[in-house]
Amino acid sequence: MAKFLLLSAVLFDCGALGRESLCTSRSHAVPPGELSVGDHVYVHRTAYTYTHHGILVRGGPDSESARVVHFTGEPGTRRSMRDANVAETTLREFLGDKASDDDLRVAAYNCSRWNKLWKRSGTVYDLESVSPEETVSRARGKVGKMGGKYSLLFDNCEHFATWCKSGTAASEQRDGPIKKAAAVVVAAAVGGALSWMLTPSPEEGAKNRTETDRSHGERRS
Repeated sequence: MAKFLLLSAVLFDCGALGRESLCTSRSHAVPPGELSVGDHVYVHRTAYTYTHHGILVRGGPDSESARVVHFTGEPGTRRSMRDANVAETTLREFLGDKASDDDLRVAAYNCSRWNKLWKRSGTVYDLESVSPEETVSRARGKVGKMGGKYSLLFDNCEHFATWCKSGTAASEQRDGPIKKAAAVVVAAAVGGALSWMLTPSPEEGAKNRTETDRSHGERRS
């Protein structure tokens, strides 16, 4: 059991569990008035099939006054991916026509790989975040400079937001399902190996049974 716990800690970095409350929280919903400048915000689209991401660059009491920098390209929207660019808009425009302030979410950083494994892809990251000032500077520095560079697989709104927040461009929406499937395979392999290690061979089993029978015979005599 001790070996299993040690192996789990190595694989999933369990020691880092719960470093940030959002890493383990069931809900990432935050009202617009409680956001902090530099937050990585996101909103679910089309029955939770994907999420749109951005960086809060100015706070405010509501979505009309707060402002977000985001890569505007999204599949299935009026603004085609070909015309996508990094833009600064109101939080209301970022949320879109079909979303309300209640649909706004904040991504969590500095989380463990264990947190990321069990949460919805694109909501928690095991990346170290930079300061809010640097995050906002990076975001505003790209406004209007990414025209024609949007790529759903290699340079999307999530890549942009994670790069601003951590310096690493990542897309858990793209990579998360693959990583989670790999983790399941690894866990199954580890479980199989442990089972094999703990299961006695036929010879050992026969020897154990013989010793048990002998011990019982001595007790009866």
